[in-house]
Amino acid sequence: MKHIVVPIIPRRMQFDFACCSTLDWCGQDLIRTAYMNGVSLALPIGEHFFIRSVRQFEDQVDDPVLQDELKRFVAQEAIHSRQHQQYNEQLVKDGFEIAGIEAYVRHLLDEVWEQSTPLERLACTIALEHLTHVMADCIVGNRERLRDWDPEFRAFWLWHAAEEIEHKAVCYDLFTRLGGTYRMRSRALLTMSRRMMAVFWHGQQVLLAQACAMRGIDVPSSGRVARSNLDFMLGRPDGLLRGVELPYLAWFRPSYHPWKQDNRKMLASWQQEMLPLNHISDVPMG
Repeated sequence: MKHIVVPIIPRRMQFDFACCSTLDWCGQDLIRTAYMNGVSLALPIGEHFFIRSVRQFEDQVDDPVLQDELKRFVAQEAIHSRQHQQYNEQLVKDGFEIAGIEAYVRHLLDEVWEQSTPLERLACTIALEHLTHVMADCIVGNRERLRDWDPEFRAFWLWHAAEEIEHKAVCYDLFTRLGGTYRMRSRALLTMSRRMMAVFWHGQQVLLAQACAMRGIDVPSSGRVARSNLDFMLGRPDGLLRGVELPYLAWFRPSYHPWKQDNRKMLASWQQEMLPLNHISDVPMG
C-alpha cells in the first residue's frame, strides 16, 4: 500500500477533572462512569508497558523516519500517562480507593513482560495499540455518541482517542521491520483482548461498589452490569463501539496494515472543532 503520512504531534493539554462528580460524569450513570474510570486507571500502567517495549529496540532502528515516529509515539504516550494520572488523582480526591486496581493491572502486565521475549512484548504492544485505535475510530468518528457525557471528560477522551489514531501504525511498522510474524501478532491479539476485558471488568466492579457505597445504594447485580455494558458499548442506535467488529477482525488478514483504514478526514474534523478547547501548545520535537 502507499504509505500514508500523518503528523504525530505531542500536545500539551489542560483538563479540569474537578469540574463535576467523578461518580457519574458519563451520562449521569454510575455503571457507565465506573467503566470509563476503570479504563483510566489501567492506562498509565499500560502506556508505561508500551514505552518500555519499544525502547528495547532503540539501537536496532536506523531509519530516520521511523526513529522520529518512535520518539513522537513515546512523547504522546508519556503525556497521556500524565493526564490520566491527574484524572486518577481526582478519583482519589473524590473518595475512591484505587491502589488495589492499579496493583491488579500492574501484576497482569508484569506477568506478560516476564513470560515474553522482547519481540513478543512488542507483539503484545501492537495488539493493545490495535484495540485502542479501533475503539478510538468509533469514538472520534461518532462524536455524537458522547453527547450526554460531561463536556470536559468528553473532550479529554476524544483527545486521547485522536492521538491513538495518529500513532496507530508506529509500533506495527517497528514490529514488521524486526521480523515479527503473522502468527505471533494473531496470538497476541487474542491473548491481550481477553486480558484487557478482564482488567476493565475488574476495575469497573471495584469502583462501582465504592460509588454505590458513597451514594448509599445497593450495588447492581453482575447480570445487570453486564447488560448495561453491552448496551453502552454496542446497543442501538448509539452504542459507543457500534461498528467495531470489522476493524477489529481486519487484524487477522495477512495483508493488514493500520493505515488501510484511512481516517485522516476524521482527524482533521476533530482538530478543527474539538482540539482548540483544551489545547495549550504543541511540544517541540528536536
